[in-house]
Amino acid sequence: MFRDPASVAVVGASADPAKWGHWLASGALAGRHRRRVDLVNRGGGQVLGQRCVRRLSELAEPPELVALCVPANAIERIVDEALEMGVRGFVGIAAGVPDERQLAARDPGRRSSAGRTEQPRHL
Repeated sequence: MFRDPASVAVVGASADPAKWGHWLASGALAGRHRRRVDLVNRGGGQVLGQRCVRRLSELAEPPELVALCVPANAIERIVDEALEMGVRGFVGIAAGVPDERQLAARDPGRRSSAGRTEQPRHL
């Protein structure tokens, strides 16, 4: 899932070239011929010509991998939302996460809205 995910969502996608969200969105979109790429930006709109949803839960189906590039105080909420959807993998760029171990220990047996019990992987 980390080497070649079937789908990826970049949460914190940004139109600002100086931000990590722009860099990750650009890289993900470069591989869109191989996988579904979704961009999430709390303001919606477009990034690099692709429409953004405001929340992961607005996606029609869960991505296999979520790339997080958001402020530390938003990570817990986004990880919980993603786990509820059935997301299995996370990679993040953030500073100041208050308790990384607690975040990584989130209930891995949580049932997704599709009724599946999934074992997420954190990186």
